[in-house]
Amino acid sequence: MAKREKSFSEADSLQDLLGTRVGRPSAWLLTAPFLLVLFAVPLLQLVRPGTKDAAEKPSAPRSSRSTGTFVSRLLSKIPNAEALRAIESRLENESLLRGAVQRRAQSFLTGFFRAGNSKVVVGSDGWLYYQPGLDFVAGPAITDPDALRRRRKKMVDRELETEPSPDPRPALFRLHADLAARGVRLVVFPVPDKVSMEPQELGPRFAGAAPDFRPSNRGSATFLDDLRKEGIEVFTLDAASVGEPGERYLRADTHWTPPLMERAARDLAALLRARGSLSPAIEPAPWRVREESRTGGGDLLGMLRLPPDQAIFAPQSVVARVVTNADGSAWEPSAGSEVLLLGDSFTNVYSDPSLGWGSGAGFAEHLSLALGLPIDVVAINGGAAAGARAELAGPGGLERLENARVVVYEFADRDLTTENWKVLPLPAPREPRPAVAPSAAEAAPAGPFAPAAAPKQPAPAERPRTEPAPTAAPRPTPARAEPVVLHAKVLQVSPVPEPYSAPYADCLSTVRLEVVRVESGAWADTHAIAVFLAMKDNEWLPPARFEPGTLLKVRLIPFKAAPSAVRSIRRVDDLDDFERIPYYVLDWEIR
Repeated sequence: MAKREKSFSEADSLQDLLGTRVGRPSAWLLTAPFLLVLFAVPLLQLVRPGTKDAAEKPSAPRSSRSTGTFVSRLLSKIPNAEALRAIESRLENESLLRGAVQRRAQSFLTGFFRAGNSKVVVGSDGWLYYQPGLDFVAGPAITDPDALRRRRKKMVDRELETEPSPDPRPALFRLHADLAARGVRLVVFPVPDKVSMEPQELGPRFAGAAPDFRPSNRGSATFLDDLRKEGIEVFTLDAASVGEPGERYLRADTHWTPPLMERAARDLAALLRARGSLSPAIEPAPWRVREESRTGGGDLLGMLRLPPDQAIFAPQSVVARVVTNADGSAWEPSAGSEVLLLGDSFTNVYSDPSLGWGSGAGFAEHLSLALGLPIDVVAINGGAAAGARAELAGPGGLERLENARVVVYEFADRDLTTENWKVLPLPAPREPRPAVAPSAAEAAPAGPFAPAAAPKQPAPAERPRTEPAPTAAPRPTPARAEPVVLHAKVLQVSPVPEPYSAPYADCLSTVRLEVVRVESGAWADTHAIAVFLAMKDNEWLPPARFEPGTLLKVRLIPFKAAPSAVRSIRRVDDLDDFERIPYYVLDWEIR
């Protein structure tokens, strides 16, 4: 029989513990590394180059004027949730240790373990996928009540939204009703995510999937049926026209390839011609097409934050077809056209050089080419859910819709479960103008687009509608407005997203200003809505850190007069001010 070991009581154990003595060398040996790790990061951040200069020139001074009681001034200094998150994000983005370690660590994890990050999923053979797109396809239905309730709570708690609208249907229904009151048709085009179109490279489980296998959100069909029941026309990519697997979307980018984009433009043009009442195509065609080879990495590759010299993912080359005017000049949108395209980065990917794939060969250019008509475009990277509609709801909306017969609303389908779909009423029309019913020859569908239920048409007008004559060139550009120079105080700033949190390296921030003094130019309002470039190449600029009370001197021009490359940049705007014309800030300085 084994000998029983001596047992110790709790009192004995406590006595042994209290009798333990740690020498000074052992204590320092255990404590010093802990303290070093604990304080090294903040100390390194404090002594980094440029800290002294930054401290001497604060980015957001407070107004020198004191108002209110002592208690109110004291309470105003307590940071709110938005300010605390901004500080946290700034510390994270400016961390030297993160900058020195993260890219190399990510390179090791991706190269050896095919590990991505919170936004990027690594597939097979150099393919990358966007995590929100995967969540859309594999997640709950678009209109699931429980999912809508959770998204609404997240918008309030985490994103600080005051008017959360996770359900896209009310916004689309209102847009359709407001356009129908003007006699304008709405055609919705939800562009499928890369996971839906190219699932074969997502992992071994999908390697043997059929070429026509296209997973989508479980509630997509029901959602589209809801739109059609409301009378909204829906355009979807036909499975027979999307090309072979591997040729639909870019390997390391969230966007489609030029062949799929051009096919979508041709199919959509056929739908608009078959079910709309558009002017005949211009003859002879005023545009020319030339092929151009382009090479890029991809927005998903940028979001992985690998070192610049990484060799894990090779660049990809595509052939883009550039659309130009007959004289070789660049194609441009035409204000006041019969067709208005609202879009996002899928519209801009081959038109906006900041997206990495050149200019002049985008969806708008090829839709115009396929229709044989000039079109107007409002395309904002990452802004299709609300930004593009806000352009119509603002002061310039009436002008854009003056001669419109069709509004095409293109957006990424993943936005249906990730964005805030605010209901944005359009301004009342100057003169209601019902649409002309399509002729018998136009009533039958044509082209390889997906079939849809016949939309409800508004009653035709007793007075025939004026036929705008198509033009081959955009309207003459009005004389550039003289810049206005203002001294102003920051009242409200739209928060800028964290760098690398979305597939867009640049971002504009909309800021509400209180006008203190007009230095030059004509200005009659007491406030201004100013649009600042707040992030460039995934680096925050000083306007991203503006605080209420900051005194500025700004030089402004109307935002619609800003370069087209600026107007297409992702813009954050939570001011909900649709009465004032936004102005673009050419330059600024802190006073």
